[in-house]
Amino acid sequence: MAESGTENDHGETGELSYDAAKSELDQIVTRLEGDDVGIDELKTLVERARFLVATCKKKIRSVEEEITVLLADVED
Repeated sequence: MAESGTENDHGETGELSYDAAKSELDQIVTRLEGDDVGIDELKTLVERARFLVATCKKKIRSVEEEITVLLADVED
């Protein structure tokens, strides 16, 4: 899996959306809760989960900043 994002329907690589990252993270958690994850796959899944968590945090911070700016405009 590429860590920079995902391919869209047109074959272009773009930034992963929050919803897509969260959905993939949920799938990884479900997979990790199973009993059949080998040690090599475990490492790969944890690395991907780490990237997805960072992506979600970045998206949340970005939206928070945008909302702060929008609300500041209203308060003026």
